[in-house]
Amino acid sequence: MVSETSEIQRILLIDDDPEFIETLRELLPERIELRVTTDADAALRVTLGWQPDLIMLDALLTSRDAFALLDEIRSARGGGRYGIIYLAKGRGARTRFQMFGNQLFGVMQRGSDRPRLRSDLTRALHLAAGYACEQVA
Repeated sequence: MVSETSEIQRILLIDDDPEFIETLRELLPERIELRVTTDADAALRVTLGWQPDLIMLDALLTSRDAFALLDEIRSARGGGRYGIIYLAKGRGARTRFQMFGNQLFGVMQRGSDRPRLRSDLTRALHLAAGYACEQVA
């Protein structure tokens, strides 16, 4: 499980892989609420009504262009602080995170083994929260 020092309260996952969803649920602290959808329209509705702190998405899954969806979310929310992480799989996929102002943007390798996924998730939560987030064994 990832340390509970993070400010992140809500994560929206746009994905349809039950194994990845379950693994993510197991690695997240209990206080972080995870909502899952497989549909771009539902993701937009959830984002506007629920205001997640972090959006993780399989860019190939969405029913429309992922960049267009994220632009709709950004426009509809009118700003605010939230992070975006694309889930990548396959040859050449690497985890990379970057802060732009006060927002996290990144790519996370979804085919990672559990320890690597825990480490990547810890780093993402750390960056998105803006302060130290320690990994728990």
